[in-house]
Amino acid sequence: MAHPRFASMDTPQSARPIVARHAAIFTAPPEQTPFDTAVDGPLLGNGDIGMALGGTPDLLRLFLSKNDCWLLKGRYGTSVKAVGAIELSMPVLAHADYRVEQQLWDATTTARFTTETNSLSIRAWVAATANVLVVEFTATREAIDIEVRLHPAREESADCEEGVTSATRWFVKEYVREVAAPTGVACAISVDRSSRMSLSITPGKPVTLVAAMASRLDSASFRDDAIALAEGQDAEARQALRQAHESWWRQFWEQSWVELDDAVLEQRYYLSQYLMGSSCRDREFPPSIFGTWITTNTPWWSGDYHLNYNYQAPFYGLYSSNHLEQAAVYHAPILAFMTRGQWYAHTAWHCRGVLYPVGIGPKGDETTLDWPQNSYCTPEQYEQGGLFYGQKSNAAYCVVNMALHWYHTYDEGYAAEVYPFIREVANFWEDYLRFEDGRYVIYDDAIHEGSGKDMNPILSLGLVRMVMALALDISRTTGVDADRRERWQHIHEHMSAYPTFEKDGKTIFRLSERGMDWCDGNTLAIQHIYPAGGVGLESDPSLLSVARTTIDVKIRGQVIYN
Repeated sequence: MAHPRFASMDTPQSARPIVARHAAIFTAPPEQTPFDTAVDGPLLGNGDIGMALGGTPDLLRLFLSKNDCWLLKGRYGTSVKAVGAIELSMPVLAHADYRVEQQLWDATTTARFTTETNSLSIRAWVAATANVLVVEFTATREAIDIEVRLHPAREESADCEEGVTSATRWFVKEYVREVAAPTGVACAISVDRSSRMSLSITPGKPVTLVAAMASRLDSASFRDDAIALAEGQDAEARQALRQAHESWWRQFWEQSWVELDDAVLEQRYYLSQYLMGSSCRDREFPPSIFGTWITTNTPWWSGDYHLNYNYQAPFYGLYSSNHLEQAAVYHAPILAFMTRGQWYAHTAWHCRGVLYPVGIGPKGDETTLDWPQNSYCTPEQYEQGGLFYGQKSNAAYCVVNMALHWYHTYDEGYAAEVYPFIREVANFWEDYLRFEDGRYVIYDDAIHEGSGKDMNPILSLGLVRMVMALALDISRTTGVDADRRERWQHIHEHMSAYPTFEKDGKTIFRLSERGMDWCDGNTLAIQHIYPAGGVGLESDPSLLSVARTTIDVKIRGQVIYN
C-alpha cells in the first residue's frame, strides 16, 4: 500500500509540509580546519556512508563519513573518526541569501544561494543502493566559478595518501599503526567523469560532481573500488542510481505511517525515522552515539556505543514502525563484546554471565578501558581498568531492544542469534542478586553515573524483571533451557518492589531504595516504566497511579536530557 504522504515523488512540496525541513546553518564563518567541530546541517546517508552540509555560502563543506571509519585500539583511544570533506569555494556567493531544505521523502538536500547578480541551485543525494554521493549544480543568472578541493580528515594517528587519475581525485585515510585491527577508507570524486576541479557553472549547462567511498573492511582493493565507482557514474548510470534510490525510499516509507493532529510532532516522528533509515544498514558497524555523521576526529565520548541508554534509545521506535531492516543492525557490537563481558563478570564480581562497561566499540573493542581519570572519572568508577561508574545495569539495558524485536516479531531465527547473550545477562543476575526475606535485592549498583553503592536502583529492578521475562518467553517458545525456567520465574516474581517516597506532597518513584533518591535533570525515575516495560496498563492500579504522578512531576518545569 502506498504511503499517503509519499505516494508520488512528484507531489508538490506544499502537499508534504511534514517531511521537509528548513535548515539555517550558515550563520558563522568556517573554521580554519574543517574537522574541529560538529556540524548542524542537513544530513544524507544510506546506512553505510553519510554527508553533512556545513560552511558558508562562499565556502561550502560537504563532510564525508562512513560507519566503519574507526580507530580500533583495543582500549582507550578507540574512536569513530571523520573521513574527510569536499570544499566548494565560491567567492561570488559571499553573504548570499540562502534557502536549504532536507527533503525526507526522497532523501535529497536542495539549496539555493542568491545575490543581486548570481544564483546557484544545488541538489545533493546519497544513493540508497550504492556508496555514491551525487551533487548537481545549476546556475540561473551569471556564470559561477567553483574551486573544488578534497581533504582527508588528517590526524597524527592516521596515514593519508592523495592522488589523481584522468577522471578522479582521490584520497585514502588508514589506521594501521599500533592498532588492534587495521581500518581505512578511500574516497574518489569526479566532475562529469573528469578530474578537473576548477568549474564554471553557466546557465543552461548543469554540472554534476560524484563522490564514491569504499573501505578496507569492504575489500582489500578498496582504493581501486572507490575510483572505479566514481569513474563509472555517467549520465545513464546516475539515472539508474536515482531510480533505485527513489524506489528504496518509497518502500521504506511504505512500511508504516502515522497521521497526528500535531504537525510538529508528526514532522519529528518522520525526521527520526529518516535518520535511522539513513544510518542503519551495516550489520557489523551500526551508527554510534552521534549517528553516521562524524565530522571531527575527536568526538565526545569517542563517539562510541554508550550503553547506559544513549546507544539503545534511537532504536526504540523502529519496531512498532516496522523498520526491522534498520533494527537488525543493533545487536552486532553487543554480541561481539560477550567474551570481554564474561571476563569482567568473573574477574570483577566472581559471577557467571556478562558485565559491560559504559562504552564499547565495534568488533569486541572497548573504548573506556584505561580511560584517563579526572574529577568525574575517579578511581572508584573503574572495575579492572574498565569504566563502569558503579553501574551493573549496562548489559541488561542492552537487552531492551532485543525484547522489543522479539515481542514485535516472534522471529525464532532472531531469537537464536541473541538468546545466548540474554542467557548470559540472566546468569549474571542469578549470581549477583541476594535473596533476603522473601525478595531479591540488588546491592552496590549505582542508579546514576557515580552515585555510589545504591541499593535496589529502580532502573535495574525494572531491567532484571524484563530480562527474566524475556528469557522465559524465548525458552518456552523455542524449547531450550527448560531446566532454567523455575529459577527465572522465581526471580521475576520475587524482585524487590519499586521504591517510592514523598516529594512535594506526592508519592512518586524513588531512584533507589537506599542511596540516591532523585535527580531533576534526567529520566532515571521513569526508565523502568519505559523502555524496561516494568509498568503497563495492566499493572496494579496503585502502581499505575504512582507512575503517572512521577511522570507528571518529572515533566513539569524540568529540563530533561535523557
